[in-house]
This record gives sequence, C-alpha cells and structure tokens, in this order.
Amino acid sequence: MNDAIAWIISLFGLASCFAVVDLLRSNGVLGPRGCRKATHIGTGLVYLLFWPLYSPGPSAKFVCATVPGLATFYFWMVGIGACRDKSLLERSTRSGQRQELLKGPLWYGLAHTLLTVAFWRTSPSGITAIAMLCAGDGAAEGFGRRYGRGNPLPHNSQKTWAGSTACLIFGFLAAVAYIQTAAYLGLLQPQQPFGSIVATSAIVSLASAAAESLPVGEWDNVVISLVAATSARLLYGC
Repeated sequence: MNDAIAWIISLFGLASCFAVVDLLRSNGVLGPRGCRKATHIGTGLVYLLFWPLYSPGPSAKFVCATVPGLATFYFWMVGIGACRDKSLLERSTRSGQRQELLKGPLWYGLAHTLLTVAFWRTSPSGITAIAMLCAGDGAAEGFGRRYGRGNPLPHNSQKTWAGSTACLIFGFLAAVAYIQTAAYLGLLQPQQPFGSIVATSAIVSLASAAAESLPVGEWDNVVISLVAATSARLLYGC
C-alpha cells in the first residue's frame, strides 16, 4: 500500500512537471528550446525526490521504475505515430517531428528506468548518474549556446568550453545535493561520509563532462549515463 501511494504521488509529480512546462510555453515564458531543456533537467530531478517515499522492500524499485517506464512507452507510441501529442512534441523535440522522440528522448527515459532498477536509492551510483544526465547534460547545451560561441572544443566543434564547464559544475552540485540528502535520510548502504561524496562527485562530474563533449550525436544520453554510473560504481564500490 505504501508503494502504491508513492507510485501515485510520483506519477502525479512527473505529470505536474510536464504541465508546468506547457503552462510556461503557452504564456510565452519559455520558447521551444527552453521547454526542451526545462523538461530534460526538471523531470529527472523531480523524479529522484520521490524515491524516499517508497518502502525498503525488494519490489519497490520495480514499482518506482514503472513511472519513467510508462513515460518512455508513451514517447515510443507517439514516436511511431500510434498516438498524437502536439504538446509532447513541442516540449521534447528540436524539430517538432515525432520521429525525434525515438532518439534522445527515448534513451533519456530508458536511462532513468534502467538506473532505477540497477542501483536504486541504496546506491549513490544511480543517483549520481541521473543527476549528471539531468543537471549536467541539461545545463551543457544551454550554457554552450549562450556563452560558448567562438570557443569550441578542439575535438568537437559542436561543443564548447562553456558547455562542458556547465556540465561539470551543475552535475557536481546536483550529485552532491541528492546523495547527501539520501545519506541524511539513512538510505545509502553503506553510508558515505560527506568528504567522500564531494570527492567522488567531482571525479564523476569530470568524467561525465568529458563524455558529454564527445561527438556521439543522439547517443549522448546513453554515453553520459553509462560513464557516470560506471565511474561512480568503481569509486563508491556500490
């Protein structure tokens, strides 16, 4: 019953994020690019906030994972043309074409689903990976476009030093904040001292920023998630 209530709250919270972005778009506060970035950054970080509501039972992570799982399935349905959702296309794509949902947005949702099942809230690795994917990668494009003109990276002219720096800083801050919160609530097993959280998050942020800078196109969500989760797992050992 506890997990069922937590699931309803999580689903409502995710739907509320979409509704807020749609409201800001309809009122002219956010343009198409701003909507896409707000969705990218906000949904995952809000999703993490609901993890402590679930029970410590072994099935809780599977129940929780169905929240991004259902969203991903809906992305896929709209992407193949089985459903129509103009708001979703305006909120989550660059081109407004439904086929784009089958690329980055689909992998974004799958990453949240798989990271939830693979690590869950007892491990700082999954929390770190989601924080890097949402805050780090989300900030990279926005800051790169705004402040990185004329300052591209030597190995990828489509990415900038400003974007990579933003990825490192915002990914680091989000990871430390969320992992420290989980530690404070007694969710991590084993518990991690604050110094270890800061040092490990800094290293993982650097690795994630390097991964974000690679010329991998629509696979960036996959690459960042894998690099962040793997490096955090190696450093934390859990």
